[in-house]
This record gives sequence, structure tokens and C-alpha cells, in this order.
Amino acid sequence: MTDQVVVRRYAAVLLGESEASVPQDMRLIREVLEGSRALRLCLDSPVIAREKKRAVLEAVFQSKVHATTMRFVRLLTMRKREALLLQIAQSYRGIRDERLGITRVEARVRYTLSEEEARRIQQVLEKKLGTEVRLDMVQDASIVGGIIVRVGDVVYDGSVTNQLAQLRRQIN
Repeated sequence: MTDQVVVRRYAAVLLGESEASVPQDMRLIREVLEGSRALRLCLDSPVIAREKKRAVLEAVFQSKVHATTMRFVRLLTMRKREALLLQIAQSYRGIRDERLGITRVEARVRYTLSEEEARRIQQVLEKKLGTEVRLDMVQDASIVGGIIVRVGDVVYDGSVTNQLAQLRRQIN
């Protein structure tokens, strides 16, 4: 069984738990693991004992997450799947969004947008797509100006570079 299948299964099982705090807990776990290379290396290491990994995870998350989430983390360590915790937290968000009918959209821009600009873009996308949108803004220095939006496999390229290329094709 591939890791991706295992990740989705664990994330789906956790999603089946009805605790209201689990989504916030998984966001916290995702943010902590994405921000801590040392913690990820600890969880990935075959040299560090499973009990030590569990103790580290409990020290980091015990007082910050709900008991249901902590039981889930202990289950992962018991089954030697703690190295998948970050992937599970990331997958959890996607599976939850799917079940709630939320469309994930990635918007690439040159500079960080204000909250107002991001909210306007989100509103336009929600109107166009007819669904609630989770907008992930990504700063991309390769974009000269404009915006590139990805909705699943569909890309809307409103970058200055693309607009100039279209103009060049029209002229030639």
C-alpha cells in the first residue's frame, strides 16, 4: 500500500471523529511540523525510538490539542506511522474541504496582497465557480505582475507575461 493511500485513510478516519476541535488541531499540527525541520527529522529518523518520538509529540502537542487528536497521534506512533503525521494533517484539510464542498484555489502573485484584495479575489472566484473557495495565496517572484490562479487542473493565467505573449501572437 502506498504512503498516499495510507495518508488518506488515516486522514479520513480522523475526519470521521466528530470533535469540533479536530480541524483546528490538525491545522496547528500542520503549521508546527511545516515550521520545524528538527521535529520532522525526529519523526522520520529510524534511529530514534518510537517511545521517544511519542514523548516528543506529547510534549509539543499534549496541552494544545483535544484528547481525540492526541489519541490519534499516539495511534500513529504505536503503528510506526508518525513520519506520516505532516502528510496526514495536509491531507485532512483537503478531504474535509471536499466533504464540505469547498474548492481549493491557489493564486500566485508577485507581492503579498492586502486582506481586502485577497477577499475580493475570493469573492470573484466564488461567484465564478458557484462554490465556497479556500484561497491559498502564494508569493512568486517569477511573476512580473498580475495573477495566476489554479483550480484543480485548470489554470487561469492573468499574468503580465502571459498577456504580453498573447499580444505578441495577435500582432504576428
